[in-house]
Parts: sequence; structure tokens; C-alpha cells
Amino acid sequence: MQSFSEIEKADSAEFKDSPAPVNSAEAEAQSEHLLSSESGIMATEWSVIILTLTAVIQFVVVSLSGSMALLGDSIHNFSDALSALPLWLAFFLQKLQPDKRFSHGFGRFEDLAGIFIVASIILSGLVVSFESVMRLMHPEKVHHLMFVLVAAFVGFLGNEAVALFRLKIGKEIGSAALTADGYHARLDGFTSLSVIIGCIGVWLGYPQADSLVGLFMAALTLWAGWELAATILKRLVDEVDPQLLKAIGENVLKQPGIRGVESVKARYCGHRLRAEIVVSVDGGLSVENAQRTSENLRSGLTRSMPVIEHVSIELVAKDQ
Repeated sequence: MQSFSEIEKADSAEFKDSPAPVNSAEAEAQSEHLLSSESGIMATEWSVIILTLTAVIQFVVVSLSGSMALLGDSIHNFSDALSALPLWLAFFLQKLQPDKRFSHGFGRFEDLAGIFIVASIILSGLVVSFESVMRLMHPEKVHHLMFVLVAAFVGFLGNEAVALFRLKIGKEIGSAALTADGYHARLDGFTSLSVIIGCIGVWLGYPQADSLVGLFMAALTLWAGWELAATILKRLVDEVDPQLLKAIGENVLKQPGIRGVESVKARYCGHRLRAEIVVSVDGGLSVENAQRTSENLRSGLTRSMPVIEHVSIELVAKDQ
């Protein structure tokens, strides 16, 4: 039987002509992955709906009151709804299979959507900043303070509802991104309450207080846009945390039949990773056993690290 060391020059261990073994564990993992996608889509859809309704209610009160603080909060909430769209798109695209035209899948569409959303968030922040500065220079009376207070509390309740929902679903499906968004929404809820400070200032006879809170909200919106832009830019230039690459290498060494890790490379495609791994194995392995080692490594790695959607493996023969 031909040994693996005799075919090392082929420089590949993908064995694409041979089907990957399908077992009950893999089938269960695929079912859980599909369920996670459906739950993630549901969570992000409801998040967008709740935050959009919250922003619409606040926009109505803004049109009646002229409050810059509430305008900033409403745009901030609407921006948060927009920023959830790439996450929704990510969960949706998980269900699509690569085709002949998009052989690597559709993950890049997530980043493409993110670019347009970043532009809209930053533009909104700049508009609120400009309006708030103009109000500081030319103060105007804020009307219907009680409505403004109620709208601020609506902003808090909307964000808290989104936070509870995201945290619940995120923990159920093990999504770190969704859980982080949940804590972010909770923080934004308390931020909405800062509009009350502007109302108190106006009530005490300082109309500029409303504009100052508006500037604060604009700064938060611009910061949110900057953070999202930084995340997308890092992924577009293929930046990956070295600790994550180290974790992949350590995980590879735990798989059966692997003697060493020669190199680990990875890049994001959307929010999922595509990894390229070179590992050393026993040079006396048969082709069949080498293929089995490769497939076991691939299935074991993707099960233990769900962020990885594809693994390209090269086996290097090492003598005993």
C-alpha cells in the first residue's frame, strides 16, 4: 500500500474526490447550526423592530418639542437598529450554500452592508452635532417637556427589552456577538435616561442644557459608527487576533493523529473564519489513513470552534 511519505510532493491533502464521513455527531452539529441561525435571525429581527419603533415614537415627540437631546437619542437608537442589520445578514447568509459564481460563500456581503451602515450612522451623528451647535448659538424653547420625559423613558424601555431578548437568545445559542450586543443595548438604555438631565436644565431655565445633551448623544452616535468602521476595516484587511490563531493551533494539537503544527493562517469572511493549516503527521501513514486524519481534524476543529466555517488542511510527513 502506498504510504503518505511517497505522495508528499503532491502538496495537498484535501482529497476532494472522496466524500467526508457523515456521522450522527456531524448531523446533530449541522442541525444545531441551523437552529442557531434561525434563533439569531429572530433575535436580530425583533431587535430592529423594537429599536425602530422606539426611534419613531421619539421622532414624533422631537417634531412637537424641538428637543435636540431627544433627537440625538432617537437617531442613536435608530443607528443601533441599523448596526444590527449586518448581524442579521450574517445569520441569514449562514443558511445559503456557495454556488458556482460565489464559490467562497456570501460572507463578504455582510461587510459590504456594514460599510453603508457605517456611512449612515456617521452622517446622522454629524447632522445632530450641527443642529446642537446651532441651538447652542441660537437657543430655542423646548416645548412639551412631559412628553420629552416620557419619550426618554420609552427609549430606556425599548433598549432594555432588546437587551433582555438578545442576552437570552445569545446565551441559548452560544453567540458571543449577540450577547455583546445585548449588553450594549442595556448601556444605551441608561444613556437614553440622560435626556432627562436636559429636561431638568430646560425646566430650571437653561435651554442650552438640551443642546449639550444633544451633543453628548451625537458623540455617542459617532463613536458607535467609528467602532463599527474599525471592526469592518480590520476584517477587510484580514486582521485576526493572534490569540485566536494560537487557540486554533492548540485545538489542532488535541486532535488524534497530529504530531505538530507547522503553520496556522485565518481570515474572516463576514463574521466566520476560513482557516489554512499545515500539520505534521506520521510519514508511514497510508493514503486512506492520511485522509481519515485530515477529515477527523476538520470535523473536530469546526465542532469545537464554531466560528470556523472552513478549514483547508495540508499534511506534511514526518519520519518516526
